[in-house]
Amino acid sequence: MIVVGEVVQLGVHRRRQEPLTFFEGSFGRLEEELRAAYARWDG
Repeated sequence: MIVVGEVVQLGVHRRRQEPLTFFEGSFGRLEEELRAAYARWDG
């Protein structure tokens, strides 16, 4: 599997806390499509 994208870390390293990490790329697009396909409606 080939994954193309960009990893972005926000925040600073603190003791016992990890910075927020975001991945934007083809894998992130796959997750968005799956969420849309399996969305549930309330009401």
